[in-house]
Amino acid sequence: MFCFNCGEQIAEIAQICPKCGTPTTSDSKQARANQPSSHAQPDNLTAPQPYAQSGMYGQMPPPIKSKNPKTSGMLAWSIVNTCFFFMLVMPIFAIRQSLKARRAVELDAAKKHNKNAKILNLLTYAVIVAYFALGILFAFFNADFSGSAPTVGDSQTDGIISIGSASYRAFGNSYSVSGYKVGTDASGNTTITIIGSGYGRYAMIDGVVQSPAWCEFETDGNTYEATAATMSRTDITFSFDTAFIPQQIIITTADTGDMVTTIDH
Repeated sequence: MFCFNCGEQIAEIAQICPKCGTPTTSDSKQARANQPSSHAQPDNLTAPQPYAQSGMYGQMPPPIKSKNPKTSGMLAWSIVNTCFFFMLVMPIFAIRQSLKARRAVELDAAKKHNKNAKILNLLTYAVIVAYFALGILFAFFNADFSGSAPTVGDSQTDGIISIGSASYRAFGNSYSVSGYKVGTDASGNTTITIIGSGYGRYAMIDGVVQSPAWCEFETDGNTYEATAATMSRTDITFSFDTAFIPQQIIITTADTGDMVTTIDH
């Protein structure tokens, strides 16, 4: 058996541990077991409940504020600056190798410098091609393939009120709001849907799809904030825990809280 105090292996008939001197009697073990554990969990501890989601776009929790929403933009700038650096530096070294080849007395040395100049020129061409390829890929992955936003009068947009288009950026992507709709859910609580473009792009934090915008409304001097959002490729529907009709709708960016637009309903 093992000593319950220090973990030393001891004989089954031993009365005390030869290493630490702790008694091995049943009374001592029971007293040890009755001591409160520092790792005991409180009785009222409950596991966090995950937010419901359905597929890529689903119900989302209130937004997680990002301290640095332009990380992807800074990465792109770093790649561009690196390409420019090599595009400027390598031709300089190629020119130096060409000049050394012209001044070389021995034929082998001249051939060596010419070869180095050729390699540097080829690398410069490769960097230029890579630069344009990265630009094309960057434009492709940031392009909005969700299609144009629905317009008032379409059969699928009954009840949508058109507003002047308001553009904004969130989580490094560009979005716009061009209309909205106020409705109710199955429980009779208020819902607000904003219509726009760019919602085919989305950000994920800790595996949760983040809405790029957030919504609250004011009625009779009281402010009500959305409790969840459901995002599709052309709109975002915000859910509220109240049935009051909004008088003024306030849309902000989800990552930084900047104002996008206010709507008098």
